[in-house]
Amino acid sequence: MCIVVLILSVGVSVGALITARGYLESVVGKRFTENKSLKLQKSAEENGYELGFADGLRKGKAAGLNEGKTTGIREGFKNGCNSVFDKIGEYLIAIRYPWYDSSIYGYYWGRSSICQ
Repeated sequence: MCIVVLILSVGVSVGALITARGYLESVVGKRFTENKSLKLQKSAEENGYELGFADGLRKGKAAGLNEGKTTGIREGFKNGCNSVFDKIGEYLIAIRYPWYDSSIYGYYWGRSSICQ
């Protein structure tokens, strides 16, 4: 009877340990030794991870700066153009030289044709 209880106790304890280890591994994840971690890092560096990251960062920054510059110029022109038309009215008329001629003619532009 004592042997049966001992065997059951050991079996339950071993089962609990195996279950706990499996649960911990699934929660914590796979553990790496320091050597294995260093090997993985070296492999990533050899495959150009750092270069790829730096290149991607550089290209992303350049694309962002170009987009910002383009948007800024476009918005600046539009705001400046509208500011001029706010002062002079809805139409810009440029009279062509000679101004003293009896047949004066010139150029005529509306706000919508210039400020886009």
